[in-house]
Amino acid sequence: MANKPDWLNDRSAVIPIIRDRNGINVVLVTTKPKHKGNWIFPKGQIELQMTAHESAAKEAFEEAGVIGHTSPTLFGIYQQNKWGSRIQVEVYTMDVTEVLDTWKEMRDRDRQILPLDEAINVVQSSHKHILMKLKEQTEHQAQDITAMDLNHKLNAGNNLVLLDVRENNERPISGVLSHNDVHIPLSSVEDQAYSKIPNRNANIVVYCGKGIRGVTAANTLKQMGYRNVTNLKGGMQAWKEAGLNTAAPQA
Repeated sequence: MANKPDWLNDRSAVIPIIRDRNGINVVLVTTKPKHKGNWIFPKGQIELQMTAHESAAKEAFEEAGVIGHTSPTLFGIYQQNKWGSRIQVEVYTMDVTEVLDTWKEMRDRDRQILPLDEAINVVQSSHKHILMKLKEQTEHQAQDITAMDLNHKLNAGNNLVLLDVRENNERPISGVLSHNDVHIPLSSVEDQAYSKIPNRNANIVVYCGKGIRGVTAANTLKQMGYRNVTNLKGGMQAWKEAGLNTAAPQA
């Protein structure tokens, strides 16, 4: 069989992650056509005019019926046989914010949400090393801090760097924790953190809307060498539900 053009060989996949109080869960789908028990990450050809991680997010939506925030940072690579050749698949991570009841390929694939250890056991062999890497990293991930504990630290005068990783348009809607916070959208953390937070020993508290993006940003900062990073559990939603004060972002 003749090999397909090189541009058709460019593929990306995503690991949709759901975090709860018990740890990390992974969304898996079966291959198409549906093969019972043949569990994989949502993946597909990288769409023209899309980045690899954007295309992977599109596959997660269509194949697994999940929506979330996909990291632009390459997490890993695996290979598969396709069209008579060995194809390389780039893998990204997604923090899932919504699991849909109906989705495009629901009749073509099964979907299941499994704790990380169980997902490692059932996923295709080519995927296992990717999930093992995820497990290793999450064992050393940044810790959470509750809204009340953070409020106590701020009232006690602790020297904290508050890092908001939401998008610009979100900040005026629900407010910010402080006029003096540092703002870096999640997609720009790797590019801007060293310049905006030069002290890698700073006590950093990351926050977002509901705490999901904050986990990703906090772990990214840890990987970049920042030593004292925590994430506001539940984000601004938890802060406001606790009845704590917010400020308007500076123009």
